[in-house]
Amino acid sequence: MKKVVLGFFELCIHILIYAFVIFLVYRAAVFAYDYSYNIFGDPVMSKYDTQTVTVVVDDGDSAADVAHELKKNGLIKYESAFVIRVRLEEMGDAIMPGTFELSPSMSVEEILHILTTEGEIRQEESGVTTR
Repeated sequence: MKKVVLGFFELCIHILIYAFVIFLVYRAAVFAYDYSYNIFGDPVMSKYDTQTVTVVVDDGDSAADVAHELKKNGLIKYESAFVIRVRLEEMGDAIMPGTFELSPSMSVEEILHILTTEGEIRQEESGVTTR
């Protein structure tokens, strides 16, 4: 009888360990899909939230600095995924300084388009700043 109880207990422990391993593999797969979708897909933080947020990009800010601001304002999910996307699309130097009105309903592609085309263009010789 004691052997049967010990065998049953051992079986339960094995089942719990296998279930835990399967759960970890499942969570890792879900995270990997979500993270890669944030890099290669066109994610939107909130489809229905059209309220705008003001984001300021200073002259000399890196893609990581911009990603931090976007994350802080609820516009992107992962800072590092945004930085990877900027590097893959070779847009790091194209992000312009300025003040931008962005919304959580915008896709990352739309945000990047605005950040690279609607910033301040500074002309050093004349000291004139245009938009």
